[in-house]
Amino acid sequence: MKLKKILIIEYSIIAVLVLFNLHLLRDPIYNKLKQWKLVPLPETFTELYFTDHLHLPVTITANQTQNFKFTIHNLEGMITSYNWVVYAIQDESFVSKESSQSSNLLENKQTNESTKSMEDTEQQAPEIKILLQSGKLNILDGDLKNIDVSFKMDKVSPRQKIVVELADMDQTIHYWVTGK
Repeated sequence: MKLKKILIIEYSIIAVLVLFNLHLLRDPIYNKLKQWKLVPLPETFTELYFTDHLHLPVTITANQTQNFKFTIHNLEGMITSYNWVVYAIQDESFVSKESSQSSNLLENKQTNESTKSMEDTEQQAPEIKILLQSGKLNILDGDLKNIDVSFKMDKVSPRQKIVVELADMDQTIHYWVTGK
């Protein structure tokens, strides 16, 4: 009976010493497990979205002011600097489809052997980005910023894509407008 009590006390002391040592070595053990990818890492990311996506402009007129807002939400785990750019891109395919439909009607009246489709002869033109607005801001981890965008375009095409880009993060959102 006395021997049993002594063994229990000895095992208790050993257990307390082991737990104390594990507590002291907690950070090196955790870092090693992290290095071996056995510990889940926190997900870090940035949310980019239109603040009021249901009320984005759908048409655009030359020299008319367009307004919208977008939001950047920093969930990167640290203060992050964001370079944002808003630009417009003319939808060349929309213009080409309209012109190719009318030209195909004329071509179909000619002989089928001499007819070539516009798609075979048409070369891809590079996208032309029209800078509308840009800025830079720092956002604390967990915070979000709403950015008001207001712009005018001298010249509009039948259809354009308005793009918001976080330049350093390769992240974009966009919406389409029809020119009047």
